[in-house]
Amino acid sequence: MTDMTKKTLQGVLASALFCGALTSCGTTGKTTADNALGGEWLITQVNGHAIDAESNDNEAYLGFNLQENKMYGCAGCNRIFGGMETDAEKKTLKMGNVGCTQMMCRNMDNERAVLQALEKTATFSISKGNKLTLKSNDGKTVMTLKRRNK
Repeated sequence: MTDMTKKTLQGVLASALFCGALTSCGTTGKTTADNALGGEWLITQVNGHAIDAESNDNEAYLGFNLQENKMYGCAGCNRIFGGMETDAEKKTLKMGNVGCTQMMCRNMDNERAVLQALEKTATFSISKGNKLTLKSNDGKTVMTLKRRNK
């Protein structure tokens, strides 16, 4: 085999591998949540208790990046982040590998409640495009949110 043939063959193989990598990074066969879930949401209630700006050091919110299957936000004090899995047809939502910064704040009760609610989240529903409800496996509402306007 000549050097030119080897280089051409290497170029074709590299191109095929690159294209294969792009396709394999696309979808995994799982449906992603509809685009309505994407973006940022203010946390208004956790387990039926109101979450307001006055009771926290920072605004409590969640953001969903559907393209990267990641969630982020603030639990009222600390920044939170992690992975997520969604299914638009089944309306399921599961957070994974949730982490947070670890500052001490004046109201750690809200912080703990938000983190526990994220662990329990199994499904979601969106009503009228501006109210997001997260529920546990047993159907109990663990968190209510409203669309965040920036």
